[in-house]
Amino acid sequence: MLYHEAIRAADAGAALERALVRTDHLPPNSIHVLAVGKAAEAMATTAIQWLDRHGREPVSGLMVTPANVSAPHERLRVVAGNHPRPGTESFAAAQAVGEFAAGVEPGDTAWLLLSGGASSLMAGPVPGVSTNDLASLFELVGAAGLDIHTMNAVRKRFLRWGAGRLSRAIAPARWQTFVVSDVPGDAPPSIGSGPTCPDEYTIDRVVAILDRSGLRPLLPQTIEANIAGIVAGEIEETPKPRDPVFAGAEVAIIAGNATACEAAAAAARSRGWVVTLGEPLAGEAAAAGRSIGRALVTAARDTAQHRQCLILGGETVVRLGPRHGRGGRCQELALAAAHVLAGAPAGDVALLAAGTDGRDGPTDAAGAIVDPGTWRTIAAAGRDPDADLIGHASYDALQVAGALFRPGPTGTNVMDLVMGLR
Repeated sequence: MLYHEAIRAADAGAALERALVRTDHLPPNSIHVLAVGKAAEAMATTAIQWLDRHGREPVSGLMVTPANVSAPHERLRVVAGNHPRPGTESFAAAQAVGEFAAGVEPGDTAWLLLSGGASSLMAGPVPGVSTNDLASLFELVGAAGLDIHTMNAVRKRFLRWGAGRLSRAIAPARWQTFVVSDVPGDAPPSIGSGPTCPDEYTIDRVVAILDRSGLRPLLPQTIEANIAGIVAGEIEETPKPRDPVFAGAEVAIIAGNATACEAAAAAARSRGWVVTLGEPLAGEAAAAGRSIGRALVTAARDTAQHRQCLILGGETVVRLGPRHGRGGRCQELALAAAHVLAGAPAGDVALLAAGTDGRDGPTDAAGAIVDPGTWRTIAAAGRDPDADLIGHASYDALQVAGALFRPGPTGTNVMDLVMGLR
């Protein structure tokens, strides 16, 4: 299946191996390993194997993962955080990161192996912000329909290790950061809330985002108090680009959404499909689904073209109201596409929309596979698919149609993939 070909190409462990081979050098001083995110296990295992082949061991290490796993080395501690919203395990993980940072000596080097989910998995609040208010902030910005760059510009402001504060914690020791990107454009300051990257957003820009999105009146008390303290000069700003804590820091993007899309395209071409790589996914999930569905229906009516494959990657958003059902952005995109595909001849087209981490939103599905019969099957089962789409209840609608796609955790995270076949 094309999805699995894409996942193999974006495998985090293999990507780190390639990056280490390219650099082909090891720091002469002590190395500490911190792996955080959905790909933490694969990346940490590769790092330990690389060090072992070069006769080295980490002085210390920490893995922050979505679930408890086995450590690849006795010096690596494993803690599990919460995702997609921070909770008690995330707060404990943030404390563990602080203990790790305290053990890095000034002349040492720390490897940060960063992948998607890190913002929530090691989420701890900055001083003065309560854990409950931090969790509430994640809920607010997650439901507001903000793109990931804007969302993280807000969230990292209040995260103990966001916005370059992790670099500040180990300075003058240096970081080498290896990143599996889960954001459009592969911008390091947005990935995992930029723990080792300078923050280009001033507090005025963050406040402007909150005002523009209508979130300012909804902010929890300690969040608002933190903002007021920074504006008044009573609380320190986040580290900015010229801060000396970033001197000598290195950041390498080792895999991203393009890696997965290009692998899926190559696999499709090898099977005789004519491939079109579409524009990056963005905007509202339902609108994107309808647009892609129309493109597939148009292709299905063109009898001169056969075996066409449309591949798109990126990340859409869903703007939730106070009441909503279960689902995720890929499921909502697929359900919207299914409505349009209902106008195509049966058996002519199909579409897969799925998260590359194997999970879409707070559900057990990565996304869904839909075709011209999906919409009618949902209605025949007694559900109203129009109401499900409007009410963001795509999971239950697609479940009755047998359309949910559940590959399980993949060990990587490079945003979403949409593949349409005609």
